[in-house]
Amino acid sequence: MNDQLTALKLFARAARVGSFSGAGRELDFSQPSASRLIAALEVEVGATLFSRTPGRSRWPTLEQST
Repeated sequence: MNDQLTALKLFARAARVGSFSGAGRELDFSQPSASRLIAALEVEVGATLFSRTPGRSRWPTLEQST
């Protein structure tokens, strides 16, 4: 599957379930893999898409990346 499409699916799932690990579990990805794909998506769009805290990801903050 295309990495960009996968990252978008993970983004949507993480937004729904509230965590990268939960999204990864539902889509058969490890938490580190899900985090890497979301981070790559954030770089591509030039914005922070999630506000991260341990065990939780809130979306979307759409803060400008520096």
